[in-house]
Amino acid sequence: MRKSLWLVAAAGLVVVSNTWLLLHAARNRWRGVESEVEMTERELRIDAIGTDDSALRFTLQWRSTGQESWLDQRKLEELGFDCTLPASHPEAAIRYRRVLPRPAFVALEYDGPAWAEWVKSQRERIRRAPLQNVPGYPGALTLEEQLERDIRTGSRLVAADVARDAETLRQRHPERARVVITRAVVRMWYEPAFQGSSAERAWPARLRGAINELPGQFIHLPQPFSGQLGPQLKNLTSWSHFATPAPQPRYRVRLRFGAFLEPWVAGLAAAHVP
Repeated sequence: MRKSLWLVAAAGLVVVSNTWLLLHAARNRWRGVESEVEMTERELRIDAIGTDDSALRFTLQWRSTGQESWLDQRKLEELGFDCTLPASHPEAAIRYRRVLPRPAFVALEYDGPAWAEWVKSQRERIRRAPLQNVPGYPGALTLEEQLERDIRTGSRLVAADVARDAETLRQRHPERARVVITRAVVRMWYEPAFQGSSAERAWPARLRGAINELPGQFIHLPQPFSGQLGPQLKNLTSWSHFATPAPQPRYRVRLRFGAFLEPWVAGLAAAHVP
């Protein structure tokens, strides 16, 4: 009898959880579209997590240097991080490495000025360190060749800004067909002083920030869209996209973000696009 009660309770919990998720998704869509952007395979990689069409999802690919140049101490303080102890203080390294990440909102810009700036900065980084631009083994690509391949086939979606609330971020970035706003997790990064060399500039000890994760990075690909993809695409995984990137995107996706800043697929076309 007790075992049956536990089974009934477990089944009830599953039903309640699924119902809440469905209602949450419906409210996200019904309360209006916050932004809508058309992207390609470069930004939305198929990730097969099962054997049928219902087990397909997209993984949102976005650019982050790990320590954003614009996510400095001033921006960290805007997000609510306590930065009162100077980075030059002897105890700064220990203190700031214990700081927990904080929730925030991020503006992801598609194929715009932030992407152009990312490309420029990466090329400049390689130019300043020519001795590192050599193949690691015979037949391997140089750093410059790897970068140029990444520029041709990788994501053009770049983290451009963060804020504590979405409304402030949208006021700064009003282009809803190019900039999507979603939830993120930001961590503080203590960077010790660096003396530099002939190829690299020096800097003092400082505080930087990094976008740690996007909770909405995985996007379910429902029917009828999943049925539009051929067998070859359905068997892809997120890793296979990186291992053998397609020379041209094989599909484009219309992605919408709703009232809760959570994405869903609103359209898909399997086609080569420039």
